Amino acid sequence: MILSETTQTMNPTSFEKRKIEFLLLEAVHKSLIDTLNKAGYQNIEYLKGSLEEEELLQRISDVQFLGIRSRTQLTEKVFQAVSEKLAKYSDNGSSFASVNFPEVALPAHPGKHRLLHIHKNGPGVLTEINRIFSETGINISSQYLQTNEEVGYVVIDIDVQYSEIALTRLNQVTGTIRSRVLF
Repeated sequence: MILSETTQTMNPTSFEKRKIEFLLLEAVHKSLIDTLNKAGYQNIEYLKGSLEEEELLQRISDVQFLGIRSRTQLTEKVFQAVSEKLAKYSDNGSSFASVNFPEVALPAHPGKHRLLHIHKNGPGVLTEINRIFSETGINISSQYLQTNEEVGYVVIDIDVQYSEIALTRLNQVTGTIRSRVLF
């Protein structure tokens, strides 16, 4: 349950509230909708009943939050679809089907370390990142950049032995929000 105190502590610059989609099933309590509306969330679909498995699978592919009471049958197939969506980001950095973060769908590059760099979108950031790799003599095996109006997301695959120095230097890039070694 989302409490009004929780919505007040949410970072207002993290997500564009108009892009965040909620799917609420089985007549969840009206106070939840009121709380979300007061917090500025308007993209809320509210259904009084439950959904069959195939329709639920279709609907959850586009939402960020799902509220369910107890009548919907959460089958193994539904859990699998949700877990795959989460795993694609946590395991390889893919953000496919994201609405509040730049979309990137990534192939695997075995034997490489994957670096993730999230930054404020602006001119020159990718140039600065590539300059770091050039100055340190680190070869980039693959690189992906995607941006939206506010955020840039760069995924870089490099040789394993260079990941620590690359991460240290990436953290110094102007506008860095977060960077890390994924694997």
